[in-house]
Amino acid sequence: MHRSSTGPAEESAPGRRAVSTDPVPDEWVRLTVPPVPDGGRAGSWRLAVTDVDPGVQGEQALAGLRLYAGDAVACPAGTLLLVVDKRATGTDRNYRTGRSYVTEDATVTLTRVQGDGTTEVLWGPRHFAKAATALGTTVRTRVAKALAEQAPAAEPQLLEEVQRPNRRYEPRCPRCERPVAARRGHLVRPADGARFAVEHWPACPADGEMDPEPPVKRGSCAECGTRRGVVERHDSSGIPGKVCHRCDRWSEDADYLLSFA
Repeated sequence: MHRSSTGPAEESAPGRRAVSTDPVPDEWVRLTVPPVPDGGRAGSWRLAVTDVDPGVQGEQALAGLRLYAGDAVACPAGTLLLVVDKRATGTDRNYRTGRSYVTEDATVTLTRVQGDGTTEVLWGPRHFAKAATALGTTVRTRVAKALAEQAPAAEPQLLEEVQRPNRRYEPRCPRCERPVAARRGHLVRPADGARFAVEHWPACPADGEMDPEPPVKRGSCAECGTRRGVVERHDSSGIPGKVCHRCDRWSEDADYLLSFA
């Protein structure tokens, strides 16, 4: 099976997906990616799989169009959708940096899109205690078997990409080299699977159109970054941190969830 080097929704910028302008065939299925299940992490994702490389380990073995909650996509019936839902399981500490990070598990399900827009479960859901090891030999073998039984007729088209806003100030947009204010950018996953980058959304502004926030100072609030963090708290994913009194009061509202990631 041929493994394409780039899909229809990739371009030269780091991981940014391009919305297709090609006409959608009448017989194709249009889907809106559903929200992440309650309690799931924002890093949960779906992949419209087009190929698998058995000689590569982990996520890099899978080729296709990566999708997130709210994205609109068109695809032919028979398209494989790999669903990966992540949940926070606690925190651990990096022994080299000493910084805390969230530990995650993952539930993986392999489905196939039907002509009426529904999906048929081919395998799963299978739970993995560590999200980092979820896409091992078992999953790759199942995906390869499903592709051998029915290969996708064509690569899917991304019709609409929803914003995945950044929660913190970012000092450099990879497109224009200028800062991005909190919640005014878009999280972009680089093609090599490295750390998420933050780009302006929906496009880089002209000079002077945006006054970036000042960089977050050491010891500041883990939520808003503008005041001194004085109250020890854990965010909705279990990440420890210190927040200012204002954010601490907001967190008492059941509809407001702290997020330090």
